Order: sequence, then structure tokens, then C-alpha cells
Amino acid sequence: MWSYRFEKILEVQKKYFLYFFCAIFAGITYGIGYFILIPFFGEEKQLNRKDSDLGRKFLSILRKAVEPLLEHKTAEVNAPSASGSEWERFHDPEHAITCWNDQQTQWWYFSGNLVSGDGRRFGYELVFFRRKTLFDFLGFLPGRWFKRNLFVAHFALSQMGTEASRKRFHYWHRGGFFSNTHVFASSDSFHVEVGGWSAYQDSAGDIHLNAQFMWDSIRLKLHPKKDLVYHSQDGYSRRDTDPQVASYHCSYTRLETSGEIMCNGEVLGVEGSSWMDHEKMLAGRDRLSLGWDWYSIQFDHGEELMLYLFHNPDGSVDRQFSYGTFVNSKGKSVHLAPTDIELEVLGTWTSPTSGGTYPSQITLGIHSLQLKLDVNVPIPHCELNCVSTTFVAYWEGPIQVSGLQKGNSITGRGYLELCGYDRRSSSKLVHFMFTPEPHSLKNHATPL
Repeated sequence: MWSYRFEKILEVQKKYFLYFFCAIFAGITYGIGYFILIPFFGEEKQLNRKDSDLGRKFLSILRKAVEPLLEHKTAEVNAPSASGSEWERFHDPEHAITCWNDQQTQWWYFSGNLVSGDGRRFGYELVFFRRKTLFDFLGFLPGRWFKRNLFVAHFALSQMGTEASRKRFHYWHRGGFFSNTHVFASSDSFHVEVGGWSAYQDSAGDIHLNAQFMWDSIRLKLHPKKDLVYHSQDGYSRRDTDPQVASYHCSYTRLETSGEIMCNGEVLGVEGSSWMDHEKMLAGRDRLSLGWDWYSIQFDHGEELMLYLFHNPDGSVDRQFSYGTFVNSKGKSVHLAPTDIELEVLGTWTSPTSGGTYPSQITLGIHSLQLKLDVNVPIPHCELNCVSTTFVAYWEGPIQVSGLQKGNSITGRGYLELCGYDRRSSSKLVHFMFTPEPHSLKNHATPL
């Protein structure tokens, strides 16, 4: 498999053949520093940020050495802003969730809770990523040498049950730097495809999702029950003191869902509710690697809650740029400031694959809403180890919530995404370079 990877590198960008071999000496130096010195100063599999400083400095020096070889085309990427023509375009429902070719990073997240005719409960996730790689590196090699536009898709299906033996979580991923799978994203209407998995919006406004691998699949129709919700500052979200490190962020917070799934070879008709989250952003990998906790909660009485809690370098919640949104039953949204949000972790689950420790039992409080929630994770082992496509492992799975709002009981379901808990460093590069092509992998079943 490693020889296939090597041949693929040369095939993708032959004009950089000379550059690649000129960098071999630098690569040997990098290897000594990153794979020998770093493990000496800290545990190789689970490095903390202080221990990895030496490796980061090594990497920074090598990247600066390669920089003169790059063509700088910053005009190909626009930063989101809170005014101007792109701001107006984002608030046009016909173009808000389409693919914009001048954005560095875009993702379309679909997740939902489904019920079959016999009462069994399922959760699903289908996400598409598109990223321009002008400023990215694979180790010390510029990402654009391999692909200028990176497409990735992740698909996960979970089955909930009252007994551990009936709980099931499988995931797959496609695309990436070394994949030659078919990809497509439309700038005229919402339509994105990666390797046969697709999401598109028809003329009536309904969204159709299709994904299949091995014994699991989804074929769903999503009908918006509410208009698009624009988060943070009317859709504009800052992530850093640099105003250009920002995003456009919107969601369909309640999508009536129907269709069929195949779970472990069994085809079932299902109904339920989904959530669609979309961002267009400009942010470096260093900022994204800090991670976040993202909650999408649909209450049984027709309201929704979204929380986007960014991490500081020490892992605590960023109280400057985090935010939330509360949507009432009529679709009116209210912005929630980070100081309005309280979070306490009461239980955790540690991944045997990445070593990351994820929250599994949480209490949330929203002062302005007089809301107190207990968040329960029915399936703790929902980690997606997608290092070979997105260079990260993250946790995403269904949640159940219950609590009080203004003294009245409240219940609901949703999805939780936890990023930035995988602290592996050098080992992730090894997995990225030498794991099999994602689309040829068998289904991933994470053990209890």
C-alpha cells in the first residue's frame, strides 16, 4: 500500500517531481526531529501541547524553507465579512448553501434521529467537506502539490437499544488527498457528491440524501419545517482576534425526514427529524486543530438549541468566540453569548483507538432561557477515526436530553460533535500516509 501511495504522489503533480526529491534531505531531518526527538520528550501516541513544541518548531522551519517554491494566489480565497456583496449573497436562500469557489473551507453536515416501523431507533451522520489547499501542508510538503481542491465525505449509522449487545455504530469515509474518486459540487444550486454519496436540493426545496457502503445505507428525503437560521452575528462568526479568521454559518434546524435505511443488511422504512449545518470559512489548521463541542438539540415541543463551543489551547471553553442559538417553535432565533452558557462534564469515555477522552455525560445551563439540561450519550463509542481523509479523529453521535425550562420539564434528542480530543501527533502522519484507501476499507465497527 505504501508503494501505491508513493506512485500516486508522483502521478498527481509530475511538475513538482524535482521539488519532491529536493525535499528528501529535509524530510530525513524532519523524521529525525518528529519521530525520534519528540517521542523522547513525550509519549508518541498521546502528546500534550507542551511536549510537541519542539516538533512544531521543526515543522515550521521546514515549511518556511519550502515556501519560496510556492505560487501565492491569495486572490483565490475570500474571507467572510459582515458586509458587502458576499454577505448579501449568503442571505439569499437560493445561494446560501451552494458551493462557493472562492471560499477556503466549506462543509455540509446532516445528522438525525430516525425511528423504524417496529419502533427501533437509529441515528445517522452524512457530511461533505470541500477545502482549497493553498495554505495547507502534508508534514512539510505543500498540500496543493497533490490536490488544489480537496473533497471528503463521512457517513455513519448507529443503532440504539436498551442492551449493549444491540447497540451498533459503523462509519465510513471517502475522498482525501490520494483518492481519485468522483467528486462534484454545484455553485448554482445545492448539489454535492463524493464517490457516489450525494446530497441535493430539488426545486420544491426538499433535500435528498444518498449513501451506501457494504451492509449499511441511507436514502432519505428531508423537508424543511423552518427557514434557514443564521447563527452568531446574523450568520457571521469570528473564530479569532484576526477578523479574517471567520465563517458564514447557517442551519436548517428541523427537517422532517422520511425514507429507508439499510442497517446490517436489513432494509427498513424510517421517519424522524434531521438537522443540516453549513459553514463557509477561512481558518488555518492550527486554529481548527484546537477543536470544539457542537450541540444540535431538537426539543419535543418544537424548539431547537445549537451550541458551538470552541476550545482554548488548554482545552477549556473559549469564552470570547463561542456562541449559541435558540430557535422557538415559530422559527425566530435568539443569539446566545458565551457567558450565557454553562457546561459541566460528569462522565467520560476513552477511545481505545486514538486515546482521546470524550465527554459522555454532561449538564448544560442557559441562563437567559432559564434552561437546565442533562445530556445523555446512549452510545459512547461513536468515534470516527478518519485520519486518512481529514487527518483527525473525532466523536459524533446521537444524544438524548431532559431537564427543566422555567420550571417546566423538557425533553428532546439531537447530535453532538466533539473535535480536538485526539492528541496524537507523529502517529497521525504515519496513519495518514500508510493506511489503505478509505473507500476500500471494510466497515468500521467501534467496540463497546
